Amino acid sequence: MNWRYKAAAQGLLSRLPGGHHLNYLLGRYVTGHVLASETTFQHDLAAARSYVDTFQRYGAFPIADALFYEFGAGWDLIVALSLYALGVNRQRLIDVRRLLRPDLVKATANRLSAITKARSDLRLLPEFSETSSWRARSRELAQQCGIEYNAPRDAGATGWADDSISYITTTKVLSFIPEVSLFAILRECHRILHPRGLAAFMIDYRDNYSYSDPTIGPYNFLQFSDESWARVNPPLHYQNRLRHSDYRRLFEKAGFEIVEEHYARPKPELVRTLESIRVDPRFAGYERTDLAAVRGHFVLRKARAAGKATLPRVRRDIGQSAMFEELERR
Repeated sequence: MNWRYKAAAQGLLSRLPGGHHLNYLLGRYVTGHVLASETTFQHDLAAARSYVDTFQRYGAFPIADALFYEFGAGWDLIVALSLYALGVNRQRLIDVRRLLRPDLVKATANRLSAITKARSDLRLLPEFSETSSWRARSRELAQQCGIEYNAPRDAGATGWADDSISYITTTKVLSFIPEVSLFAILRECHRILHPRGLAAFMIDYRDNYSYSDPTIGPYNFLQFSDESWARVNPPLHYQNRLRHSDYRRLFEKAGFEIVEEHYARPKPELVRTLESIRVDPRFAGYERTDLAAVRGHFVLRKARAAGKATLPRVRRDIGQSAMFEELERR
C-alpha cells in the first residue's frame, strides 16, 4: 500500500471514536496483518532470549525469582509468553489501551508450545481456553503464567512502589512514543527499578511505513521537516524519528547509565537509499552512521553516586546479526 494512503487512513481512524478498535478490525479481517508472521514471531522470541541472557550476564536477581515489567505489550504477548517459556515466573505488563486479544494470545501460546517440543531450553505453555473475553484471558495469564496485564494504564504513572521492579523490557515500542511522553515513562522506569535492577530496550529506527510500502526505504521520513511530517504522522501510527544518539541522551537525562549499547548498520543496498535522498536540515547535526542505524539495543541501570563502582560500559556496533536480519527481510 502506498504509504501516503496509509497515513491518510490512519489519520481518519485517529479522529474517530474507537478508531484503535476499528484499526485492529481492518488489520484482522481486511489486510491480514494482525497475526505475527513467522519471521516476526521468531524475532520476538530471539528478543526475549536476548533479554534473559543479558539479565543473567549482568543482573543481580535470578530469572526465576525476578519481577519483570514490560510496557507496550501489544495484542499477542509474544515477548511476555516467550519470557515465561524461558523461565520467568512473575511479569507485569502495561498497555496505554486495552490491546490484548484472547485469540491471538492463545495462538502465541500454541506456537510456542510447538517449539518447546523440540527445544529443552523452553518451558511448555499452558493450555488456554477458547474464551473471547479479555478479562478471562487476563485471569488465565495471571493464574497460569504469573503475567499481570494492566490496561488501560499510563506507563508514565504506574502507581507501583519505588525500587520494586527487577528487570524492565520493551521491544520496538519506544519509536512510537512522543519524546515528552517517553521521557516521563523513562523517569517512571527509573523510579520503580530496583537499584540493582536492569532495563533492556530494543528500538526500531526505520520509517514504519516502509514495512507496508516497498517503494520507499527505511529513511523515507528523514526527508521531512517536523511541520511536514506532522501532517502524515497521526496518533495511531505515530513515529518520533529519534535516532540512536537521541535515545542515549534521553536515557542519561532520565538518570540511567548505559551498561551496554549496540546499533545495527544496514546492508549496503539500504545505505544507498539513504544516499539517494535529501535529508531535511532538521537532521543536519547527526552523524551519518547515526542516521543510517536501523535498530538499537540498550542495557541500562540507575546511575550510581560519585565514587561508587559501576559496570563497564560497552559500546559496540554489531553490524548485521541474527537479531536484526528480520528487518532486512520484511
